Amino acid sequence: MAIFVEGDRDRRFFANVVQPLLAHRYSDVRIIEYRQRRPVETNKLMRAMTIQGYDHLFVADRDSAPCVGKRKEKIGRKYSNVPMTAVVVVYAEIESWFMLQA
Repeated sequence: MAIFVEGDRDRRFFANVVQPLLAHRYSDVRIIEYRQRRPVETNKLMRAMTIQGYDHLFVADRDSAPCVGKRKEKIGRKYSNVPMTAVVVVYAEIESWFMLQA
């Protein structure tokens, strides 16, 4: 399982809360920060991990998007190798712990 998160706080949250919950299903859970990378690098990494058979989760804050669907559209334009079924848009910031998925 590959979980792409925006930054360090998100990585810590997923490492401490989500990763242990997935341990029974996935022997290898990788948490990857994507905001610090160029989109082309993230796209290449996503494609390589797909070829290797990894399941994906791509987590993004809603930010100023008017709705989850619009945020997913923006992500799709920037990260073309990210399947929209793998995108989870988090309301406000991950620290709010509320996750919405359209």
